[in-house]
This record gives sequence, C-alpha cells and structure tokens, in this order.
Amino acid sequence: MQRSNIAIITLILFALSMAFWLNENNINQASFLTAQKGILPISDVQETDTYRLKGEWEFYPNQLVHSDRIDSRTFLSSAQDWSSVLNSQYGYGSYVLTLTQLDPETIYGLLLEEAGNSHAVYVNDSLVMENGKVAKNALIYEPATYTTKAAFASDAKGEARIVIEVANFDGRKGGLIQAPLFGTLPAIDFNYELVLMSEVFIFAGLLEVAFVFLFLHFIVNDVPSLYMAILSALVSLR
Repeated sequence: MQRSNIAIITLILFALSMAFWLNENNINQASFLTAQKGILPISDVQETDTYRLKGEWEFYPNQLVHSDRIDSRTFLSSAQDWSSVLNSQYGYGSYVLTLTQLDPETIYGLLLEEAGNSHAVYVNDSLVMENGKVAKNALIYEPATYTTKAAFASDAKGEARIVIEVANFDGRKGGLIQAPLFGTLPAIDFNYELVLMSEVFIFAGLLEVAFVFLFLHFIVNDVPSLYMAILSALVSLR
C-alpha cells in the first residue's frame, strides 16, 4: 500500500474517532422548551439539565430593540432562516423572548453558540454578553464568532425579558442560527467548558496529525505526507 493511501486512511480514522467523541459529548443533546408568541413559562428546571429555547420568538427586522423606536414586529422560530423576513442573509434585527415563572432566588445562565456574525444579549434591559459589535452597517459593526455565556436572575415577579440583537454583513448565514441554551448557572458553566474542551481537542488532534505527517516526510521523503502535514496544520490553526 502506498504511503499516500496510508496517510489518507489515518486521517479518515482520526476524523471518525473525533466525530464519535464529539457525538458522545454533544451539547445539542439538550432538551428543549418551546415558546409561543414570544412567551415561555418555565415550570420546572432540573439543576443539572440544559434546555434549548426554541419556538416563536418576537422578531424585529432592521431594528435594534434596546436603542430603536419599535415600529414593526413579527414572530420567527430560532430555527427559521431570517432571510424569509429580511430577504437577505445580510442585515440586522432583534429577537425577544420573555421567560416567566422563574425563581427569583435562582441564578440562571445562557449560552449562545452562534448568532449572525455579531450579537448583543440583554436580560431585563441589562447587557449580559456581547460578541463583536452589533451595528446597522458593515463599516461600523465588528464580526466575532465566539461562544458566549452569561449569568442572570429574573425580576421579583419571576420574569426575564431576553433581547438578542444580531448583525451579519459578511457571514454565510445570519439570524439566530442556534437557539440559546438555558439552565441553571452550574449547568451552563459545564456546557461552556465542554465547548472549550472540544475546541482544544480538535486543535491539538489536528496539530498532532500535522507533526506525524511532517515526521513521515522527513524520514521517508514522502511528498504527499508533506501536503497532508501542511493541510492539517492550516485547518488546526484556522
């Protein structure tokens, strides 16, 4: 068997093992809660569980709710492509969801993996997390694609109004791409650490593969191994 074939098979086996590990630790296996018309009653939250906030969010196209005067509203699912309203993947808008029946004595958490290319999250009018800089045009806004998390508490009535302002002017997909994760703060902290561990695992694994192929290249002067080393290193750095 040619060394190039061995290199390809090795990379495939590595990718399969990585995919299996990620599947076993995938935070997308969280339960989900479904909102209706922008309202979501929270009757019972298990301390160790996390929940996707799915269903109908209030959606304000081309408006930043925290600073603009509101003149139009519709409802949009977190899984629904916002281009059905904006007629483009590029633009800005605001998603609003009100959680009710929360325990005022409990500290809750939110984790947002992806929303446009920049987002800002407010809970009861307080900024709790930010990713890049949300703005109304591509010259001012600053893109960023990090996973973000935040802690918050409800008001005395047990309500929390979540506002997610999203802007996207250069990403492939805009809008609330993934529904936020919600749960108690310890549960959200655990999932956030899991995301970081996954990223470190992928980076370290691909970098190790790059060194292995580079070692093969220098030992046996195998040119395809050099190409695989460069490719693995570039992917890991990316």
